[in-house]
Amino acid sequence: MGELVRVSEPGMLKPIEHSLIRGDIRRIYRSYLERPKKIVVPTKELLGSSRRLVLLDGHHSSCLADTLQESGYRGVELYAWVAESPGDEIPELPEGFDQRNREEQNYNIARHFRNVLFLRGYVRREFRLETVRDLRRRHPYLGSEKELLALLQDEQEED
Repeated sequence: MGELVRVSEPGMLKPIEHSLIRGDIRRIYRSYLERPKKIVVPTKELLGSSRRLVLLDGHHSSCLADTLQESGYRGVELYAWVAESPGDEIPELPEGFDQRNREEQNYNIARHFRNVLFLRGYVRREFRLETVRDLRRRHPYLGSEKELLALLQDEQEED
C-alpha cells in the first residue's frame, strides 16, 4: 500500500523526464494563483535510500513548487504518493487536494514503475539531471516567481 508524504524540498525529487512544456507551467501556475491547493505527485522510493524519491509523473508541478518555495511563496504544498508496486494507485483524497489528474497519474504509476531505473539513468547520463532543481534550471522562466509572472504576462500579450 502506498503512502502519502509531505515533500519539504521539491527540488530534491529525482526526475525521469528531461524537458518541460511552457504552456503546462502556465496552466499549473495560474491554478496555484487562483486557489492554492495541495498537489500530489506519484513517486517511487529508490531501494536502499532514505526517502530518495523518483517522480513517476508530476514534473511540471514539482518544478513549479520548487521555484515558488525558493521564492518564499507559501501557497504551495507538495505531497508525494510513494507507490510500492505498479498497481499502487493514488486513492481519492480529502478535500483540498488537487485530484484532477488522478487517472493519468495512476496510469503513469503502472507505466513507469518497473522501468524507472532505466529512465532515471537515461536523464542522468544524457542530460546530467540529478534533481528536479536541475531540470527546472534548464528553463529560464522557472528561475524565480518574477520570471513566472512574466511568463503569464507573455501569454496575455500573445492573445
